[in-house]
Amino acid sequence: GTRRDCGAAGERDASLLDLGLGAGVGRARVLLLGDGDLSYAVALASCDDCCESRVELTATTFEPDEQLFARYARARENARLLARRGARVMHGVDATERDTWRDGEWDRIVWNFPHHPDRRKVQKHRQLLRSFFAAAAPVVGHADGEVWVTLMAGQGGTASERPGTARRWEDSWQIVAQAAAADLVLVRVRAVGEGELASLRGLGYGAVGFRSQDRAFRTAGSLMFVSPRALSCRGAIHSVPWPCALAFWSDGRGVAPPSPGE
Repeated sequence: GTRRDCGAAGERDASLLDLGLGAGVGRARVLLLGDGDLSYAVALASCDDCCESRVELTATTFEPDEQLFARYARARENARLLARRGARVMHGVDATERDTWRDGEWDRIVWNFPHHPDRRKVQKHRQLLRSFFAAAAPVVGHADGEVWVTLMAGQGGTASERPGTARRWEDSWQIVAQAAAADLVLVRVRAVGEGELASLRGLGYGAVGFRSQDRAFRTAGSLMFVSPRALSCRGAIHSVPWPCALAFWSDGRGVAPPSPGE
């Protein structure tokens, strides 16, 4: 079939308030992973005018319920609010283990501010993203389904970072490479604007979970990355870098020694 242009201008206006779910989508199944105190789910469920589609919302947390309620002051009440609005809430869900949340295909799979508990080891953050994308790719809808990931400034390692926040590729989480390993392509990257964040906060979003505590992430400069399946779309916004290292040896006279067998 024909691949759609996933980076088309009309799709770039999508935000965390509506997830790009316009009227043409109809009924949409949305999965939120690792939603801290469930406040993003509350914001999405409370914004009646944000999504033109009818949303079937499932929100998950990594912590079991009682651990979650002890850690986050608003989590219990947020879970109650979601239940009253007809959303499903699941606790003790590992975003990298599809068997803990598999339930057919999803139109949107969203993970805001993922992070490994061992925060100082960048390779563990990379592996976390890679394992998540591998779990998500088979169950994201093949036609218009998308995986959304929001990262703090500088973490992604793309050229889309704002000046002053970019890290060297080898010091970043390398989100493009992690997605590509699961046959997902990065087609849209946009800054999460202050107006957007203010609207979310007005609907109850707290962006908590920094260092697995009831503390907010530093959202300034954060970027939202959108990845559909590679086979369903064209127009990747960033290619995958393939760094390589070259080494040369000399015998001291400026001539390389012969290779074995020569």
